Amino acid sequence: MTTEDKGGKPIDPKELKLALEWNDPDALKLIEEDRYPVQRALSKVIGNVFMQHIPQGASIYEVGAGQGYLKDLIPTEYHTDYVSSDFNIDNLRAGQKRRELTIERASATDLPLADNSKDCIVNMDVYDNLPDLQSAMNEAQRVLKPGGKFIHIQVNYPSDDIVSYDYPGYIFFPPRIGEFMQQHTMIGVKREDLITGISYITTPLFKEVIQDLLVNREEALIDALSKPDPKTFSALLNDLLDAMPIDKLAISSLPDYLRTKLERTLTQAGLTIVESGFRSTSIRAPRAEIHATTPQSNEFSMENGIASRFLNAELGLSQSTDIIEKATVLVFVAQKPQAK
Repeated sequence: MTTEDKGGKPIDPKELKLALEWNDPDALKLIEEDRYPVQRALSKVIGNVFMQHIPQGASIYEVGAGQGYLKDLIPTEYHTDYVSSDFNIDNLRAGQKRRELTIERASATDLPLADNSKDCIVNMDVYDNLPDLQSAMNEAQRVLKPGGKFIHIQVNYPSDDIVSYDYPGYIFFPPRIGEFMQQHTMIGVKREDLITGISYITTPLFKEVIQDLLVNREEALIDALSKPDPKTFSALLNDLLDAMPIDKLAISSLPDYLRTKLERTLTQAGLTIVESGFRSTSIRAPRAEIHATTPQSNEFSMENGIASRFLNAELGLSQSTDIIEKATVLVFVAQKPQAK
């Protein structure tokens, strides 16, 4: 099924750029497949969130649905009135080839919905990428019914580019490029404090890199990461940051940063925070057919947004055909106050 595109105000150019970057059904399918090994664990976490916060029969509206994968993780009891929306309608059409979806083209900052019309707005890994989060939160507040819930599920970390929108006076390290870099938290430092810190650097080459960073951050990072050992560059940056007084640093944890940003923007939109934290689960279960793609592994994990596969010693020694699935996600729930 497809609902009509109802038009609306022009989309934010930054949001349009982000949307077009995700206009690749094949790439989105690969992301889905990467999550299949932990699908039962993710489904358990997300199912518990819905059963705790959302009554059956509620109207569910998903924003930034991609190809509709999140719907697979939500209990079928909530599928009776479920709409999957995305700015890129072609991605949703590709998803319709693999799952039953009611789809709609929509921008997070301009939902084609009436005021007070939905019981729940849900997303996974979407609102962390929005250049104007406050407008999106105001829009969510507008369309939610009194007592309705906004649910954000975060499996992946937000990017440093988005963080920099809110902190234009800061430079963030390490750059989140490549698997090694993505396993680090990011730290921000004010430009003027970094300039002061340069005086303590004795290595001429490293000092030059930092100076370049202050002039053109993007070019300097690309240049540094093109060197034979970017790990050394990252280690030197962190040594510099470690020497900084703690009150000169910002955003030591990206998930905590996003949680703080969600709390601030939702509160300003007039919503009440119901839950803000991390949920985890671990499941031992028979190997599913989907796991045949990685027959050498019997344990799967998704921690801090990184999907990894590795052997579990206990299961390996027992020659068990079971697997252990683990998942940890940020769960954020806010509620629109009841009408007085």
